[in-house]
Amino acid sequence: MSTDWSIKVQGIETLNLSRTLRFTEDFIESWIKKVGLKKKDSVLEIGCGPGTFTRVLSRKHKGRIVGLDLDTNFINYCNQERTHHNLEYIQGNALEVPFKDNSFDIVSSHTVIEHVQNELFLKEHLRLLKPGGTAVVMNVRNEGRIEYDPDVSTDREKELMTVIGNCFDKICEEVSICEHQNSPEEILKLMTKLGFKSIRLEVLPYLICSDNMDFRTQIIEYKKKSQLEFVEMALLHDSSLLTIEEINELKGLIQNKYSIKNTWSFSYVPLMIFIGKKGESYDQ
Repeated sequence: MSTDWSIKVQGIETLNLSRTLRFTEDFIESWIKKVGLKKKDSVLEIGCGPGTFTRVLSRKHKGRIVGLDLDTNFINYCNQERTHHNLEYIQGNALEVPFKDNSFDIVSSHTVIEHVQNELFLKEHLRLLKPGGTAVVMNVRNEGRIEYDPDVSTDREKELMTVIGNCFDKICEEVSICEHQNSPEEILKLMTKLGFKSIRLEVLPYLICSDNMDFRTQIIEYKKKSQLEFVEMALLHDSSLLTIEEINELKGLIQNKYSIKNTWSFSYVPLMIFIGKKGESYDQ
């Protein structure tokens, strides 16, 4: 049983909001085409978080879809929000998935490989895949980010957020955030070494920019909630970081900053998708 991620790193609501912005129906349709998902294929998502990807996928795909996550808060939420009969959720470790060998046609993950030992993670994909099945490893590459986000933070907010940020760095070390981030070349070499076949690299962009006011409001709401949660999680870790007066002041500054509804922002982040097949005669 673990709740480290939802309590210390990113909560259910904010993670679901961020993935809702990413996993649009257009994105899912592109994903289906790139991975070659067939009508009756079974899909396992490792590290499903609040289940955003699986719920959107279930609108397009009627085969069995299973989400797995180590964090029990996420799994409880997934079961509460389950929308289709073909969805299942289970708590479990990404390196010791509680399913038999050769169980799934597709094993997919999104922003998981950078947090776990890469070789063990990919070996588990091979074990779980049926012969001829497909591994889909999605990895966000922030070094390719192009972003315009007007910084309207006051000097006082920046001063207080520096204290919060220093604490959050310690939390990330404690939870091993991005401890195993490797280059695309290293991941491709590892997949080759482990025996994946028909390996290829695809790229889908996360492009968040729209003149639709409802969508822009959703973006602003996510940013506000995410920053307020960032503060709360740091204070939960160390309540002595700020005085009560400073906490209230900081929250007020954040609320005020995001009250400007006509602020434009633009974000482009490349999502690299490593795809490889399990051979028909794979030997473990």
